[in-house]
Amino acid sequence: MTDKIHQLPTKPDAILAAGEELRRKLPALIENATMIAKLKRAHYNAYLKEGFTPEQAIELIKKL
Repeated sequence: MTDKIHQLPTKPDAILAAGEELRRKLPALIENATMIAKLKRAHYNAYLKEGFTPEQAIELIKKL
């Protein structure tokens, strides 16, 4: 995975525009986070069902 470094806006208009963009995207970002959490929980439960310990399941989830 490559890290993406973004420059923060420094001009007032750019700061306001970035804030507005974040407000528009926030519902989708929250929905995405919810879906990711549900998927990770499903993986965790599947690992437990297959006989992994909770600690092993957590470690496997960290690698996803």
